[in-house]
Amino acid sequence: MTIFYFVLQNHLDTCQSSLREEKLARLRSEQMHETLEDELKKVQNDLQNSKNSEKSKEDKVHSLQSSNKHLRLEIDKQKHEIIKLSHPKTVDKKDRSIKL
Repeated sequence: MTIFYFVLQNHLDTCQSSLREEKLARLRSEQMHETLEDELKKVQNDLQNSKNSEKSKEDKVHSLQSSNKHLRLEIDKQKHEIIKLSHPKTVDKKDRSIKL
């Protein structure tokens, strides 16, 4: 009977040890899962921030291109005005006086 008790006790110890190891493995797995979820959220947040930053850069580039186009048009207008002002009009030299 004593040998049977020791065999059962050994089997019980083995089962409890296996159960503890399984619980530890499950706990580690849950912790790893939580860690990976946190990391995934960080990466998704970084990705969204990057997209927002890229959108902001694209908006700035578009705004600068629009401003550049507007300024070029203004410069062209000013050049035409300068050209007009720099070329004197031809003076009409015909005598238009009234003769009596």
